[in-house]
Amino acid sequence: MQLALALLLLAQDAEWVQNLRDVNPTVRRSTCGIIAEKGIKSATLPLIELLARETDDTVKAAAVDALERLTGVKGRGADSVKWKDWWEKTGGPSPMEEDMLDFGYDVRPNSRLSCQIKVTEALDGLKVTTPEKQA
Repeated sequence: MQLALALLLLAQDAEWVQNLRDVNPTVRRSTCGIIAEKGIKSATLPLIELLARETDDTVKAAAVDALERLTGVKGRGADSVKWKDWWEKTGGPSPMEEDMLDFGYDVRPNSRLSCQIKVTEALDGLKVTTPEKQA
């Protein structure tokens, strides 16, 4: 039963991500808000890709809001190059990592397991905070 529910939820998430390509800007804008509200982190890269091709400023603003809410990252605005650069440096959590974070303390939208981030010179200046206690 749990597997069936999980598969149904994944299918629904994929439908929301597909709506980011709808021809109607109102649908794309609304979809950004729904993705942020539902916390569909798998939509992070599709939202970045939307920023790169979008011409409607209201859709761009909604995509930026969704990205900031999903990732906890601020200050990149509607610049898809900055978001893409961030994505390439940090990547996103895998589904397994997200499941493991469900058991953590003080988990935030941009929380990651430190063992899953490849430390390179590109991350020079990265600010890291750790929770006061760990599971």
